[in-house]
Amino acid sequence: MAFTRVKKDNNHFDRSVIFTLIFLFLSLIVFIYSLISSSNKVKQNLEELGNLRLNVFSSHISHRIDTYKMSLEMGARQVELLALTGANDEEISAWLKELVSYVEQATHIGKIKAYAVGNDEYDGRFAGSFSYNIDKLSSKYIKETYWYKTALKFQSYPVFTPVYNDIIDNQSVITISISLLNGKGVLALDLYIDNIEESWLPQKDIFDDNTYILIDNKGTHIAAINVPELKTCTNDELYKKIYNIIKSDNSSLGSSVLVTGNNEIFNLFFKKNIYSGYTSVVLINNNKLYSSSPIWHLRYLIILMILSIAGVVIYTEENYLNKKIYDSNSVIDMLGNSYYAIYRVNIITEEYVILRGTDFICSMIKQEGKYEELYNTLINSLDDISVDEFRTSFSMENIRNMAKNNQLDYSIDLHRMLEDGYKWVNLRFIMDKTVSEEYVLLCFRECEEERKRELAHIGLLEDAVSALKESAESKRILYSSVSHDMRTPLNGIIGIAELMGHHLNNPEKIADYLEKIKLSGSQLITLIDNFLEMAKSESKTMESNNETFSIESQIGEIINIFTLIAQRDNKNFSASINIKNDKVQGDLNKLVHILNNILSNAFKYTKENGSINMSVTEIHLSSDKLWYQFIVSDSGIGMSKEFLSQIYTPFAREKRSETLGITGTGLGLSIVQNQVHRMDGEINIESQYGIGTTVTITLPFNKADESSNNEEAENNIENIDLSGAVVLAVEDNVVNMQILVELLTLKKVKVLQAWNGEEAVDMYKQSEPFSIDAILMDIQMPVMDGLDASRLIRQSNRKDALSIPIIALSANIFEEDIAESNAAGMNAHLAKPVNVNMLYAVLSEFINKNRENKDNI
Repeated sequence: MAFTRVKKDNNHFDRSVIFTLIFLFLSLIVFIYSLISSSNKVKQNLEELGNLRLNVFSSHISHRIDTYKMSLEMGARQVELLALTGANDEEISAWLKELVSYVEQATHIGKIKAYAVGNDEYDGRFAGSFSYNIDKLSSKYIKETYWYKTALKFQSYPVFTPVYNDIIDNQSVITISISLLNGKGVLALDLYIDNIEESWLPQKDIFDDNTYILIDNKGTHIAAINVPELKTCTNDELYKKIYNIIKSDNSSLGSSVLVTGNNEIFNLFFKKNIYSGYTSVVLINNNKLYSSSPIWHLRYLIILMILSIAGVVIYTEENYLNKKIYDSNSVIDMLGNSYYAIYRVNIITEEYVILRGTDFICSMIKQEGKYEELYNTLINSLDDISVDEFRTSFSMENIRNMAKNNQLDYSIDLHRMLEDGYKWVNLRFIMDKTVSEEYVLLCFRECEEERKRELAHIGLLEDAVSALKESAESKRILYSSVSHDMRTPLNGIIGIAELMGHHLNNPEKIADYLEKIKLSGSQLITLIDNFLEMAKSESKTMESNNETFSIESQIGEIINIFTLIAQRDNKNFSASINIKNDKVQGDLNKLVHILNNILSNAFKYTKENGSINMSVTEIHLSSDKLWYQFIVSDSGIGMSKEFLSQIYTPFAREKRSETLGITGTGLGLSIVQNQVHRMDGEINIESQYGIGTTVTITLPFNKADESSNNEEAENNIENIDLSGAVVLAVEDNVVNMQILVELLTLKKVKVLQAWNGEEAVDMYKQSEPFSIDAILMDIQMPVMDGLDASRLIRQSNRKDALSIPIIALSANIFEEDIAESNAAGMNAHLAKPVNVNMLYAVLSEFINKNRENKDNI
């Protein structure tokens, strides 16, 4: 792209020279006055020169900062999207590497680092674009860093750190960071100081002898060019002096005089970037500028004698300053690498001057003229997409309004004709009232690639929105299904309870009603367990248990349950077990859940008098594992080929006349498939419409330790003796408390009742040590919850404070819930509704241990 330098307006300086010469020849007094005026003019020109160079330099730095700010904001949106869609640390790290590659290419900075950190809600998760030592990056260390705390403080605004020493690479860096998900994490970019000077500052050979420095908000230098070699102070001391001057000025823009110990005088111009807090500094060496000062004095003496010679000298000096200004304007052309066109507009006279432009632009419009001509030319070069926005934003009336309202920096993207066709460009309006209240700059920069990337990211966001809508629809279907499926057993329970009130004198009917209530309750628990399993699967928190058990014994219990269901529903059920190794190690809970789900489906979709068969066979697939094949077949309604292709999709159910009235959420097989795969097994389903379905599941188990007991100890609740025990029951629900009291009273336990955590703590502290054998503690209660109550009991100054058993009773049974109760000092965690056998067994175990501890004290 070819550029044309534009001739600058020097009429102002010519008029000053003529004025000075006239008054020098009139009188000595007028000459002295003009000399003073000329001296002031030199200072004014020096001030303009310094401010002009400062504006160019600070604009270049601002553009770099804007580039990183935009990249960080774009990266934050993408990381938030990945986090919200369940991406793991590796996926986020992979995307951060792409972000780093994009920023490095866009800014030519060389190596940078990007990383994302989650807060406690996200377990302090860390993802980075680089290999890292997690020991150095502890959660405690990260949360104490300036970039982390400041990003959370300012929420969605990017923040810039001062220069500091990075703990990972032991190098000087600055960090740009922004909060994620409304303060739930932070995204950060590390820029190495060694790379910034080459990428942030333009090429060194375009600068004159003046000094250009970028410092942070603590006075540490980030980048510099042409730093003078001083005899009386080091560079760091020079930077500190500059910082102290800026700090004492207490403003974001200004100028001052800096005097070093060697009597070197510099004019200092500075401007602080509002986003980063970094300050751009220009130093002009007065010693060099006025190095010929003694000669000037001699000339002035000669001028007093020969006025004509004085006029020539002054004229020469004015031309020298004119050349300085012209050279400064040339620096604009060289520093304006970010802008292919720069127009200076006088909002008073409504005139423009081209400060920088391509040959293509200069061929379309004069180098200077009325703003209306420039305005119309730009409109003619825009396509229909951009014309209206440009008309509104950059009419002379609106430009004046922006200047009047101190809107000194504004930009829009336009689609305009360039020499190689229509492209997206960014038009930026810049005004600095400290330099001039008459002039504004209109700067054009190509942003075609940025626009394409932005549109690509918008496309990704639209896809994400579409996915969220699909997820919302799936949840709507789930809630609808949950509402229906939970109402069915609930209606049964409520209806049967109503019937029981009319048949209190009929024991047989009461017994039948109780069985039906138990069955409906069992259906509710199964439904809730399915939802919990699904939630665990989606959150990847599903835990695995490894225990030794008997295959034949456990399968036998399942067979017994479904044999009773078959008799009740008038269906034929048969089962066979053909195994060699009975004792195995593995996840019994998952095995039972898998078989219960498969058999429940078989029974649910098999009509009366239909057949269900289950076989368990040991097969040989490898020498290091024991493999078992579970086959469940039925003569039920079967499934269509179309539905088989989506059989494992959550919430999917085949809608046919035969399935009307059959309850279900469509989660069972999705959960079964997930559990089978977590156990490193396989599942296969074959089905024919109207004929039936066969499900084949193959699972591996570890061989049982030969040293383990051949016979499992069984706890018989009839043999558990809790008589005489004193238990403090803490429960805020009246019905739950009544059930708990009656269950414990059956075992001759004395029950103390507390209705919230605060009452429980008071009752415990008022009792004698070791007078209470155990505490059953609900978690969610008013006034004080069970976790806080447990902590206070453990912290009390009593002999039994650490030994008294505290057993949690909660409907929340996720792994993190159990971890919270353990952290609060609880000994065990039982799920609601309470399993009576488990309750008695756990109480017996911990009460006996507590009594042994009491005897040993």
